[in-house]
Amino acid sequence: MVSDDGSHAGTVVRQSPGVTPAPVTAQRAGATGVMASLATSAAPVRDDLWTWDAESSRSGTARCPMCGARNDAERQLCGACGTDLDTGDPQLTVAPRPVEDRTSGPGTPMADDGRAHAVPWRLPVLAGLVALTAVAAAIVGLGLGPFAAETELPPAEFVAASYPGQPASLGLSDVATLTVQSPAGTRSFTPEHLVDGDPRTAWHGDDAALPAGTDEKVDLILDEPAWVTAVVIDNGDHLDAEAYAATSRVQRAMVIFDGDVRVPVTLLDQGIAPQIVELEEPLLSAGVRVEILDTVAGTDADGVALTRLELLGFTARGEDVALAERRAALLPAAGAITLPA
Repeated sequence: MVSDDGSHAGTVVRQSPGVTPAPVTAQRAGATGVMASLATSAAPVRDDLWTWDAESSRSGTARCPMCGARNDAERQLCGACGTDLDTGDPQLTVAPRPVEDRTSGPGTPMADDGRAHAVPWRLPVLAGLVALTAVAAAIVGLGLGPFAAETELPPAEFVAASYPGQPASLGLSDVATLTVQSPAGTRSFTPEHLVDGDPRTAWHGDDAALPAGTDEKVDLILDEPAWVTAVVIDNGDHLDAEAYAATSRVQRAMVIFDGDVRVPVTLLDQGIAPQIVELEEPLLSAGVRVEILDTVAGTDADGVALTRLELLGFTARGEDVALAERRAALLPAAGAITLPA
């Protein structure tokens, strides 16, 4: 059941893929020897491909020794660049317009030795890798994209078929409170008395040590994440009827589970007897916090008393363990319990 404020309700009862890149080519164009690259990188220039062969220049067609263009054997000057087909001397004083590079812009000017340079592809590639590395580092550092930290609480739904049998007492690894009353005679009142199973011992809080407006808190840390089905409470000091009457008892409390699931509880002031807060549905958690909101004043007490807190349920199994750990990492119910500064 969900109450008007959105919290869960509890009931108190008396019983307990790869692409191969296309080949990269380079070609010369014009008398200036401007290189046009068809991609962002170019193969090294092979001089043997551009060697002038005078004996074959009159065999029907003549290949220009400068630009490699095929010319009719009757021509003296290359129709593409104007070079003398017999001597190989350039005749043009103005270079033709460079071939336009379809992918990387104008070509690279010829060097002083008359040989064209291949596009220095390593520089842009390395620069690109450095830039990508910097961007990736920034994304990871800022927690963006696929590296974003999980912020949305994953839902937890109890599957009864996975947990046959009856709920059992759940093991605890730690218990903590905000305050502890000083020992009185032979009795001490530390939080460990809440889970020692001895009805003659109890925890007593110290109202005087609580800052104004601060509620007393009790944290229970589970040995293992579990689906909690109920909380067993021995309210007050159960040493005897006199101790019960003298100390304050819990009247209203908020029981909190991982994921900020809150269960408001009103206890009965019924004397020395256990009370069970049965949950409407099992709740997955690695710890439980009990915030004490109101108390019933005792006849001679400086703080509230509790004799026992026990959690009943099913120890989480399988994928529920990892789910509980994620929920606890995002919105833990218990842990690091300290007084406000």
